Amino acid sequence: MMNCDVSIECAHIYADESLTCAHAKSIAIAQRESRRWRAEGRTVRSVVLVDDIHVGASRLTPEQIKGWAARFGFGVDVVVEESALKVVAKGVIKSLPRRNLYWEPFRRAPKRVLFLRCGEGGIALGTVVDRCFEPSCALLVAAWNLTRLGAFSVGGIPTAEIATSVLEERYRGVEMKALRIIEGSRYRSFAGRISHIFY
Repeated sequence: MMNCDVSIECAHIYADESLTCAHAKSIAIAQRESRRWRAEGRTVRSVVLVDDIHVGASRLTPEQIKGWAARFGFGVDVVVEESALKVVAKGVIKSLPRRNLYWEPFRRAPKRVLFLRCGEGGIALGTVVDRCFEPSCALLVAAWNLTRLGAFSVGGIPTAEIATSVLEERYRGVEMKALRIIEGSRYRSFAGRISHIFY
C-alpha cells in the first residue's frame, strides 16, 4: 500500500555543507510542482536525501533542514540519511542478473570495483576495500528511488506511485546511471514511475 501518490525529492545536500541558493531554488521548484500535483487531486509527500556517507563531519540535522525549508513556506515531510539505504543497495545488487556483474581490481590499492555491464561499458555499483563494501552514488540513488516506490521498505520513508526529483543539473549523470541500474534489474517496471526536473 502506498502512503501517497507522489514523492517529491528536493534540496539534495551533503551533511557537511551549508544550505545554498541552489537548494532554495530546488525547494521553490518542488513547491510549484507540489501545488500542481495537489491541484490534480494527488497526495504529495516531500523528502530530502542527505548524503552522510561521502562527507567529513556532519553539521546538518533533519530539524535544521526542515526549519530552513519552512522559512520558504515549504514543509519537508521526511529527511533521510543516505546511509540508511546501504542495506537496500545490497538488495538492488541481488536483483541484477549475475551474468551482468563483473569485478575489476584496482592496480595500486587493495580494492575491487563491482560493475554492471551496460552497453559497451559498465556502471560502477560499489567498491570493496578490506572486505567492506561501499555502494556507489548511482547504486544508492537506485536504492533510494526503489524504496520511494515501495520495492523495498525502510522505516520512515513514504512510498508513492510516482517518485520525482528536483535536482541540480550536476546530478543528471548519476541519476541516469541509477535509472539504467533499475532497468537492468528485476524492478525494471518501476523505471517508468521515476521522473526528474533538473535546473
